[in-house]
Amino acid sequence: MEFCPHCMRPASGNYCINCGKPLAWKPGINQLPAGTVLDGSGLHRYLTGAAIGQGGFGITYIAAEAESGRRVAIKECFPVQCAMRGANGVLVEPRPGKADTLRGALDSFLDEARLLAKQNKLKSVVQVVDFFSTNGTAYLVMEYLDGETLQQKMQREGRLPAQKFIAMLKPLMADIGALHESGIIHRDISPDNIMWMPNDTLKLLDFGCARSVEDGKSMSILLKHGFAPVEQYQTRGQGPWTDIYSLCAAIYYCLTGKLPQAAVERLEEDGLVPPRNYCPELTESQQAALLWGLEVQPAKRPKEIGMLMAQLYKSERPRQANKKRIIAIAAAGAVVFAAVLAIALGGSEKGSNYLPEAENTAPVVTLPASSITAQPSTSADAQELTSGGFRYVASGGEAVLTGCEDGSAAQLELPDELDGLPVTAIADAAFAGMDDLLGVSLPKGLESIGAGAFEDCAQLRVVSAYGPAETGSGAFDGCTKLRTVFDMSGSGLAATDIGLAESVDVLAKGMDTGMGALKTLICGEQGVLYGETDEGVYVVMKLPTGTDSIEIADSVDGKDVAWLYEGAIEGVPRDTKVYIGKRMAFPFDLIDKLTWDLHVGNGIDGIGFSWLVSCYATQRINELRDSTLDFYDLEHAGADYKLSRATLQRANELSLLFDHDRPYAGSWDTILDEFDVDRRGGAEYIYELDSSEGIEGAIDYVFSVIVPDAAKVDEDSGELYNDFAAGLFWSGRETDSIYICCIAVYT
Repeated sequence: MEFCPHCMRPASGNYCINCGKPLAWKPGINQLPAGTVLDGSGLHRYLTGAAIGQGGFGITYIAAEAESGRRVAIKECFPVQCAMRGANGVLVEPRPGKADTLRGALDSFLDEARLLAKQNKLKSVVQVVDFFSTNGTAYLVMEYLDGETLQQKMQREGRLPAQKFIAMLKPLMADIGALHESGIIHRDISPDNIMWMPNDTLKLLDFGCARSVEDGKSMSILLKHGFAPVEQYQTRGQGPWTDIYSLCAAIYYCLTGKLPQAAVERLEEDGLVPPRNYCPELTESQQAALLWGLEVQPAKRPKEIGMLMAQLYKSERPRQANKKRIIAIAAAGAVVFAAVLAIALGGSEKGSNYLPEAENTAPVVTLPASSITAQPSTSADAQELTSGGFRYVASGGEAVLTGCEDGSAAQLELPDELDGLPVTAIADAAFAGMDDLLGVSLPKGLESIGAGAFEDCAQLRVVSAYGPAETGSGAFDGCTKLRTVFDMSGSGLAATDIGLAESVDVLAKGMDTGMGALKTLICGEQGVLYGETDEGVYVVMKLPTGTDSIEIADSVDGKDVAWLYEGAIEGVPRDTKVYIGKRMAFPFDLIDKLTWDLHVGNGIDGIGFSWLVSCYATQRINELRDSTLDFYDLEHAGADYKLSRATLQRANELSLLFDHDRPYAGSWDTILDEFDVDRRGGAEYIYELDSSEGIEGAIDYVFSVIVPDAAKVDEDSGELYNDFAAGLFWSGRETDSIYICCIAVYT
């Protein structure tokens, strides 16, 4: 299988259809050629792609595991001070007289890899999946992260929003402290090595081997001036305080847009400008924390990161706190919330892999009869060939597909051309009996599909096509679960155009999913169809029928499953239980159409939990309005997705920034602006818990206070609230506060 060197997805031709980049890539100085095969531990083998980062200690590549195709990032130990590339472009050799130094670098690299591999519970640290030695050096295989570094984000957007960024740093700092306790010091914290993920979390990257090459002679050329403390210019004296300086320097740079003065220059004359001069949003205590961490002399800095955090997250009550009216809005069914909470906190008896797919008992698709056949030509110029894993016959300047070498593929993308010949036909029975096939994409120039071409592909769910094709009899016989055609041209293709019954649904490229325009469609576990949109997320486009319960994935190809298309539930029985992902929601109107729940142990910090709570609370508000308001006043409230995202973010910020009972709320409505929430007015209610032990009762209490008043006409404005949302956030650490935040608005 050929991969694009830039995104490491299957590709052919001159340009990648996924990322749009040319498939030709030239490695830079000391970089491995794309397609280099690395033998990992056990039976793991990896194919390298393009270099995505290069520093003084190593080179990082995007790569793919050869067997599964899973994308990873691979760090190659390549300390430029003591290593050079061999003549074959792959081997690593020591520079003259540097064999011992390189050997020490490799030992240190592998020692740190072993330690890092044990830190798999630290969510803010890139996860290590493999490490090994080969080619005269060592390699570290890590999860591939689809985010952008702080440096990249600043280049694109300018300096980062102070309070949001500081709030996001708290879990990262706690995990850095855990690394320090286990004996790991990063030594290279900078905006290049911290990644801002799509879900607004941070990940620490690029653990190098600085310690092994500290010979005191040329170390300074490997350091990042402005981010390295004075002890990194020496051969001793490094510790947790070293990372603290670099982290504070990185924060300073991200908040001010100014590179801190180099530490060695500050020894003679300290000209560091206080960060509030450039970033007035910082509080005095936050500035004091950063300046403490940026002390030139190591002895004057915090000795461990917990001391820095205590100062950075010290609560400050502004002198003029705007008083916001706290609304009281009511409780939406203790039984429902107790059940949701039990799932969120891991109380269900069912594990995440518990739910098998039931046999689909829907009627067999009735196909129109046809005499079309697509048997390969037997003329004198016909040739039987194999290319790219597909078998075909070339005849008359065209190719007829006759099968594939992989009879167990789940997703089959049939090529538009083979060896320069356009694929115009699929032969009779070419792919018949492929038991594992879930989805197939037909060639762009396809003209005919042979008789029985996909017969008895019992798991086939979706066929993607660009246009009509003449279809032989029984082409899709036995495909009892086939319910969807994906029109890849968006030109109005009908199911009957490729020989399927009118009852088969058609989803078209470019259609509105409720969260962006549909780009691609794939089939996941249990036959759930996921569509990627132009907003960079996946949307559930179709749920399977004939099964009692369905589990929706949290992510697909590293991107969040964020929404459920309203038409996805068509034909699904009302009593079907759907376990939604941590970061997804669905149209509020569907709340009573199915039974909704959460994945086991998914926690309360995601939009999924907050969305369910918001929907059930809003239902209760509407029930109260129906029973208490006059007909002329009656107006139903809705659970709003944008408002729920904003409310969850508010709860997140409260739990990370404040530790007293009634935090300053003067700027809470700016969060609504950030999430583009339309409103003329609104109100907020907040509640704090000290631990997870009382959360179930706290939710009951908060909603027993909130919902009744939200169901009434507001005494001050005379308005009814149109939209309502509840957000809950907890980092998962017992020492952190839990905030429940409710916001209601009228438009």
